[in-house]
Amino acid sequence: MKETFSIIFTILSGAWILWNYFFKRSFAPKIKMDISGRVIGKDSSDQRLLWTNLVISNLGEIRLKAPKILLTVRGIKNNKKFTKGDETIIGQVNFDKKIYQENLIPKAWEYTFVDPGIAQEYQYSILIPKNIKYILLEAKIFFNKKDFQIASNILKIENEN
Repeated sequence: MKETFSIIFTILSGAWILWNYFFKRSFAPKIKMDISGRVIGKDSSDQRLLWTNLVISNLGEIRLKAPKILLTVRGIKNNKKFTKGDETIIGQVNFDKKIYQENLIPKAWEYTFVDPGIAQEYQYSILIPKNIKYILLEAKIFFNKKDFQIASNILKIENEN
């Protein structure tokens, strides 16, 4: 009887581990990201001050550790026509002017983290040249060297006179 109970318990424990590890992927990060931005104003040379807000919500059961969060801002100039991009951007509209790209994790840090059930915000300010009409904000969070997730948003830069 004791051996039968041990065998059944071992099989059920193994099934529970398989369910959680392979099917529910409880070991893997589960996050939701949202990036937004707004133009605060302009300076004497007509550059715009863009304030960005990246929200990373940890919906999983483990602490998210991210060694890199790459913020990229690309633009389309005022007098330029919209063009279709190539296969590297899956034929989406081409934002051909790179305005900004930087890792939001300081070099002195090994990583940033977000605990389960927490929504962490990262804000950053960027100067947008005066000749830019539309911008693409993109945040790419890396879990390791090859796994990442992307959030993006498009904004129209209004001409303020």
